Amino acid sequence: MANLRDRIAEASLNGWLGEVEGRTTSFTAATAKLADLDRTRKRDFNSVYKQSDKCGQEYRAGRRRL
Repeated sequence: MANLRDRIAEASLNGWLGEVEGRTTSFTAATAKLADLDRTRKRDFNSVYKQSDKCGQEYRAGRRRL
């Protein structure tokens, strides 16, 4: 992301307006993609954690009956 920001700054300094627009669009899309991946990772982690906790509760409940 830092590299893309540097490339936007370079294009801006050189007056390459089309490049600024294209790189800004790429930066926006990359930011959105990273945010989406982060949400997916958190959702998947929470899903696995809840499932493992459920299994643990069932295991502990079964041990109490013994």
